[in-house]
Amino acid sequence: MRPLLLFAFGILVEISTAISFLRERREKIHQQEKQQSPTTSSSCFDAGNWYHAFTGQWRHFSQGNQDAVLASLFDKRNLGLTNRFMVEFGYPAKDIASSYGNGHNLITSGLMQNWVLLDGGVSNSAIHLFQEFLTAQNVREVFQKHQVVPEPDYVSVDIDSCDLWLFMAITGGGKGGVRNKTQKNEEEDQGDGRTHGQELNSGARNEKDKTSAGTRRVLSLSGDTVNEKTSTTSTTAGSARTSIPALPAYRPRVMTVEYNSNYALGDFTSVRPAACSQYQWHQDNIYGASLSAIHLAAEQRGYKVVYVTPTLDVFLVREDLVCPGTALPIQTFASATGLSMHYAYTGGLGPREQLVGDARADIEDSV
Repeated sequence: MRPLLLFAFGILVEISTAISFLRERREKIHQQEKQQSPTTSSSCFDAGNWYHAFTGQWRHFSQGNQDAVLASLFDKRNLGLTNRFMVEFGYPAKDIASSYGNGHNLITSGLMQNWVLLDGGVSNSAIHLFQEFLTAQNVREVFQKHQVVPEPDYVSVDIDSCDLWLFMAITGGGKGGVRNKTQKNEEEDQGDGRTHGQELNSGARNEKDKTSAGTRRVLSLSGDTVNEKTSTTSTTAGSARTSIPALPAYRPRVMTVEYNSNYALGDFTSVRPAACSQYQWHQDNIYGASLSAIHLAAEQRGYKVVYVTPTLDVFLVREDLVCPGTALPIQTFASATGLSMHYAYTGGLGPREQLVGDARADIEDSV
């Protein structure tokens, strides 16, 4: 009897040892999969199936559920990651710990390993945060200066004003930007010693600049300063292409662009290109661009709207990564539009129609 007991005990020890070995092996494989870099999806991204299956409403640091959306999009079962490079602007926080930006969780979780943070008001080289004044004319130059890769995994655009036009300039073909329908006032331009791009602050916006004669100047999409009266009358008098440096476009795999939820679906309103430096957000309701305007621009630039965090961000995925026929119609996100936010604009920066308008013509004329 005793030999049988000893034999059974020996079998149990062997089984226990085998189980422990298998557990350790499984844990090792799991850790290797987590650390694998880059981690990419083996097939195209089924935007429709992903949207209907996605239920993530959690957040660690973001204002809404952007943390959950981005974590899911970059999961290797969906889009995965390639170079783990991201760019985020504006970024008014001086450190990562105090930021509620979309990149906070991506950085601290290790999903992103290389990043550039940009803002017009603050800098901290220790966290790769650089003070830059961004315009549609200089944004590619700034990206090149900070060695942004041609196809970063993620770019976040959130500046409360000309978000739409910066998206167009970053992703555009040729020289980027859109047609500048404002003719340059040569007399004023000759007397202006500032370099292009010094007026638009991507994070903390500057005070409106006035000449000694009291004539307000505005910044056209090209970055040229023009007379305000000229800008409102010459838009129908012809068009001139912007003098944007011939730098290659950037093609992020995923982008988020802040949108203005006050506008209903089918409304294409945006801050006008020529009003980008004149307009400064003061808790009013005319900032940025509508969902429909961003959708139209995205379609033109080869991106698909895959998700909207209500009142905050539109999520765009590059079209070549999306399985054909799986993108959702923009009407899917109608419930995220027509939502009142902030205070009604009271005219403090000039007539409303001078600051915002239908963006379709400028989007369709983009180069």
